[in-house]
Amino acid sequence: MLANSWASGLLFATTLALVIEAAVALEIAFAVAMAVDLVVDLVVVVVVVVVVAVALALSIALVFLGHRKTVEGGGLWVHGTLSAMDGATELTGTYLQRVP
Repeated sequence: MLANSWASGLLFATTLALVIEAAVALEIAFAVAMAVDLVVDLVVVVVVVVVVAVALALSIALVFLGHRKTVEGGGLWVHGTLSAMDGATELTGTYLQRVP
């Protein structure tokens, strides 16, 4: 009878230890899943912020580049030559005023 109660106690203690170990493993798995979810959320937030920043920068650039004023009128060089060596324009003719 004593051996039977001792075996019962050992079985109960082993079962209780396994249940506690399973609960701890479940807690660890849950904590890892939460950490992975947090990292995924953080990556998504960073990607969204970068995409929004790039889109905003492009839209601002397009607004400023799209609204440049064109030069009306201006002048026209006649009989000018371009120097290939230094990229300068050497004027050999006259300057005519363009009428707008």
